[in-house]
Amino acid sequence: MIKTKKIHVSYGKKKIIDSVDIHIKEGTINTLIGPNGSGKSTILKALTQQKKIDSGEIFFKQKPIQSLSSMYWAKNVTYLPQNPKAPSDYTVWDLVSLSRNAYLKWYERLGRKDYEIIEESIRKTNIQDHKYKLLSELSGGERQRAWIAMALAQEPELIILDEPTTFLDIAYQFEVLEIVKELNEKENITVLMVLHDLNHAAKYSDNIVLLKAGKVFAEGTPREVMNSENIRAAFNIEVKVQHDEEHDYPLIYPIKKAV
Repeated sequence: MIKTKKIHVSYGKKKIIDSVDIHIKEGTINTLIGPNGSGKSTILKALTQQKKIDSGEIFFKQKPIQSLSSMYWAKNVTYLPQNPKAPSDYTVWDLVSLSRNAYLKWYERLGRKDYEIIEESIRKTNIQDHKYKLLSELSGGERQRAWIAMALAQEPELIILDEPTTFLDIAYQFEVLEIVKELNEKENITVLMVLHDLNHAAKYSDNIVLLKAGKVFAEGTPREVMNSENIRAAFNIEVKVQHDEEHDYPLIYPIKKAV
């Protein structure tokens, strides 16, 4: 679905992304992991054209992204940054309804189909009991569900999430990632996200890209990538990795800082 070829990205004279190749397959959940400063968020910004690449190529469905119109992009790709902002007087319903603007001409109003999609998106993200509440009245987890409902109502083929569990307690982290998994499985939405929690990445990902110093250090299934050698090399920490046979994903136990 989305593919990069040897992309380079810099901030000033500092190279952040160095010859990165990534291939995101349709219908999968993909997670970027790596230490702080490894280039995770920068890659997302490059893929969503918020940060210009110095060189290389990015393709969406085999087409160069620069050849795609903003309207096409708005209908097919949703990006949620780490801490998205909305006007303080917006309700959940107001926020979710914004996503339908991509399908309306400037003189058109929301139609019956739009209302149905908005309501269905609110229901699928379990935020229906709060749909008329102000966003400022919601907990962090509820607010994140509202943003994901907005993303879903856009009817995208690809959702890009930058650290969707940041600032959430463990219960809300689980809830948000379960919703992401459900949208992937039931709606066939492709997901690309950044996560810091390695166990969350192992549990919820089909494909993991491990970054180190702006380069792809390892890529593959959680079982292929999440081994003690890779984690030690990338994060400078000793871990024990144990495979959960019942659920078929690795569990990572930090032990100590690597010497």
